Amino acid sequence: HADGELYVGSCDGALSCFSLDGALLRSWNAHEPIKISPAVGKDHVYFLTDGGRLYALDRKDFRRPAWECRIGTSGLFISSPAVGGGHVYVGTAGSGFMCVGQPAGTRQDVRWLGHLGGPGRSGWADRTPPANQGRFAWRHPPEQDDEAAATTAVARVAAPLAVGSNALYVAQHGARNGLLKLVPARDRRRAPAEAGFHATPNGVFLSPAVYDNLVYVVDGRPGDEGRRLHCLAADSMKPLWSREIDRDASGESALAAGQMLIYDRPGQLTLLNLGAAAAVAVWSAP
Repeated sequence: HADGELYVGSCDGALSCFSLDGALLRSWNAHEPIKISPAVGKDHVYFLTDGGRLYALDRKDFRRPAWECRIGTSGLFISSPAVGGGHVYVGTAGSGFMCVGQPAGTRQDVRWLGHLGGPGRSGWADRTPPANQGRFAWRHPPEQDDEAAATTAVARVAAPLAVGSNALYVAQHGARNGLLKLVPARDRRRAPAEAGFHATPNGVFLSPAVYDNLVYVVDGRPGDEGRRLHCLAADSMKPLWSREIDRDASGESALAAGQMLIYDRPGQLTLLNLGAAAAVAVWSAP
């Protein structure tokens, strides 16, 4: 019941909306029995069918679902959904207690805190399941014929890339020193497009980090002159600030809650407070 309307599911697969005096206002057929009570939100009504399919149906017209999600294929589905915090919560007999969806109207930024995603991570950015088969999808730059390839110097990639919100950041050295930004195509089987490049005096040999629309990258490797930690705007790849790194330091780093731990001197670890205008050292220790 909400706003003077009653929402009822039935075993013939219909979700129906009635006025308080019993008049049928609208109905939608899920083609599967609905044996539990729906949950009614501001704009949508959420319900689970006997076949394990969860629906979010537009309350105004019942014309079509805003989304649907299968939460199981076997067992009993008799748990009424509950809605809160931008998620739908529902229990199942075979798959346990499930949380579905992400809050609407909010951007869920992917945070890549360093090498392979940061300490304790394994290089899996967003828990999206991989493909069933490891078929070749694309390469960058696009494949060339033998004659063109023989005369073109290809940049080398030695570090894990960084995954941001709808972008990939690739550390390069050799023919093209710097950090390359790629934006995946809508069809992920097609090659991504270049969306920016930040050139550095030395090549980039360490994985960059991405946090709150900022990208951090250390240029060079131990022994190189003029090494620096660079902060870039993730959208435009525009440099915002840089900080010196000793030529013999490893330059390895990790982010955590707006701060960075970095080996910026040989045998020295420094904690930096990060901002869009500068990095401020909090402490350094052997």
